[in-house]
Amino acid sequence: MKKILMFILVIGVVSLLLVSCSSDESKGEDASYNFAEEAATEEPLDLYGTDGYALSDEDASKVPYETDLTVTFSSNESSNQVQSESIQENTQRMIIYNADLSIDVEDYLQTQQKIEQILLHMDGYIVNSSVNRHSEQNISAHLDVRIPQAQFTTFLEEVEALSIKVTNRNISGRDVTEEYVDLESRMKSKEIVEERLLGFMESADKTEDLLKISNDLARIQEEIEQIKGRMIYLQNHSALASVSISINEEKIIVPEFNNEDLNVLAKTKEQFVNSLNGLINFFSNLFILLVGNSPVLIILGLMIVAVVFFIRRYRNKKE
Repeated sequence: MKKILMFILVIGVVSLLLVSCSSDESKGEDASYNFAEEAATEEPLDLYGTDGYALSDEDASKVPYETDLTVTFSSNESSNQVQSESIQENTQRMIIYNADLSIDVEDYLQTQQKIEQILLHMDGYIVNSSVNRHSEQNISAHLDVRIPQAQFTTFLEEVEALSIKVTNRNISGRDVTEEYVDLESRMKSKEIVEERLLGFMESADKTEDLLKISNDLARIQEEIEQIKGRMIYLQNHSALASVSISINEEKIIVPEFNNEDLNVLAKTKEQFVNSLNGLINFFSNLFILLVGNSPVLIILGLMIVAVVFFIRRYRNKKE
């Protein structure tokens, strides 16, 4: 009896194991079937972000470019990421330096000439220059210069040595290495897209497709030019530092000591002669006035005498 029960128990366990194995296999087949079906029905990635381009049946059968583009872009994205990281590690740091410097000097013209000589020696140049003359004692000027980054610190030290006082010194820097590396990666990706668009343009037969490709090609090329312009800007400003120099000239004019101010006797004689000359001029002018106008004065005198005579005579008759 015990043997029969043991035999039935073994048969039951074996049956359960067979049922479980068959169910696992059926699930695995269903899963693989669903994955294959989803992969087959999944829409390919569109290169241009909107509509695809209808090629001829012959070209479409020869070049299934939509599926290829999907695989290629995923690999390019990962490779560009790795390439950007390696480039950033190997690329020299790109830092844009700016400095503001304010100095007081004794002679502005002499200082400017020396600054120009320093710039000529260091392969720098003046971008902007202005001078304001407030008075004879106060002249202010402003210079905007560009100097090679390797000579940046040396230039500041030499300019400060020309001054009698440094009133302001401000230096700032901006690291653009990451931005430059990112621009390089973006440009390479867009150049790849440009090459593909050129290839599509050669194989396209329909006018509508040519117009779409031409528009996207023009947009990509414009973006490439913008990226190149930004890269050139970063290269130029990281290679040449910008320095803004404010120059203030303060002159104190002291009057010279004049020995003549202490010569009292000479000044007294000078004043006496001036007074005498004034009197002589006065009487001379008076004599000239009387003699020159004597006819008129004689007539006026006679008229006055006649009037006085008639007035006295009238008063005598009345009395």
